[in-house]
Amino acid sequence: MLHLAVIHPAYARLILQGRKTIESRLSRVRCMPYNSIAPGERIYFLARRADLIVTAVADRVESLADLTPQDVSRLRRDFGAFIAADDAYWRDKREAGYATLIWLRDPERAAYAPDDVHGRAASYRSAWLTRPDVQEVYPACLNPLRAIA
Repeated sequence: MLHLAVIHPAYARLILQGRKTIESRLSRVRCMPYNSIAPGERIYFLARRADLIVTAVADRVESLADLTPQDVSRLRRDFGAFIAADDAYWRDKREAGYATLIWLRDPERAAYAPDDVHGRAASYRSAWLTRPDVQEVYPACLNPLRAIA
């Protein structure tokens, strides 16, 4: 599987710079990417407002359930520097019951993502989508001179 993740442009830039090395998805209910991503799978981070796509590979993944506010505080203390989220993010996620932490490796800027090739609209109803490997566009997406079919 490969993954499309909608992300704020500032976080996409931090991933590209190697300053954000863990992608975190915390939620009150169980939702993607909880238990749906494995090490070695590729993620395309889409920051559409900035016209920026970053791709990276999941190096390590942890899915956690039944979190308490104390657990979320511990995640912030232990991994906050690698997640690189602001105070507002952590306040908003204080009551999260589920978390997926994804350690990232090999971040690169991409010219397009799978849905750009396969005709999907640029707006997404979900912040995380999975795609079959047959839609993989890496490494051709790294070449901005290649025409999108």
